Amino acid sequence: YSPNSLNASIGDTIEWEGSFSTHPLSSTTIPAGAASWHNGAGTTFTYVITKSGMYHYQCDVHFSMGMVGTITVAATSINGDRAFQRQRSSGMNIVTRGDQNIIRFSIPNNGNVSIDLFDLDGRRVSMVFSKPLFAGSYQTVIGPMPIGIYCLKLSQGGNTVVRSLQIIR
Repeated sequence: YSPNSLNASIGDTIEWEGSFSTHPLSSTTIPAGAASWHNGAGTTFTYVITKSGMYHYQCDVHFSMGMVGTITVAATSINGDRAFQRQRSSGMNIVTRGDQNIIRFSIPNNGNVSIDLFDLDGRRVSMVFSKPLFAGSYQTVIGPMPIGIYCLKLSQGGNTVVRSLQIIR
């Protein structure tokens, strides 16, 4: 797997790409209360992180050749986004379907909303979304992206929610 070790946050969506009929993907050890997984078909598999801790996974056929990986999830949140969600009923969730990353978000107040995509060096890769909206729930889509780890930043007024998006093949 490339990368075979990564850091994530609760709420992040992890995506693997490959031939799962040839390389079936399974969790081996996961944090208590998290859902285990096994995927032996298709070419894309996604998993949403729900608990902090270590997630170990493997190719069921080639694990002895080193086809294993680890996701480390810290208990802390980025930029206080958990507190913002509790206090303001705002949030952002990323769902991956094939080559599309669906960004679902809710905002507590009417106002200008922007969603920006950043690389790990803090450079803005693109402005995904920017327009005035009424309070409520919305979604937008980001198309295919190269392998990597990105940050999505939703901003409204002085409030911000940040989520990481990790594309793995």
